[in-house]
Amino acid sequence: MPNRMQATVAALAMTAAGLGSAQSTDNTKSPESYFFSQAYYVVQDNERAIFDDEGLGFRLGFGRQISEGWHWEGNLAYNLLENGIGGYTDYYQLHAGVDLAYRFGRADGARPFLLLGIGAVR
Repeated sequence: MPNRMQATVAALAMTAAGLGSAQSTDNTKSPESYFFSQAYYVVQDNERAIFDDEGLGFRLGFGRQISEGWHWEGNLAYNLLENGIGGYTDYYQLHAGVDLAYRFGRADGARPFLLLGIGAVR
């Protein structure tokens, strides 16, 4: 149990650090570009979880505005799912993806969005 608590605290710290790393250009007519990062905790559903293979995930990405409201994003993610039992498989997953997003509303606050993405997991 202490390992889960440490993992959760680490994930929260990484997420907080990622929030500070988001960057965008000024409000001129040039397209908006940004980097993003995310840390998260992975929990398997009951149908697939043979062991307690929960773990951490990290995500990094880059996005750019295509036109008013439309953006594309590319991202890479990595999951660490270790069961802690010798002789059984631990899982290390690498994800790559591309997304198309439409952001509703004005750019001066929280904005709902619609996202369509495709990716692969190894």
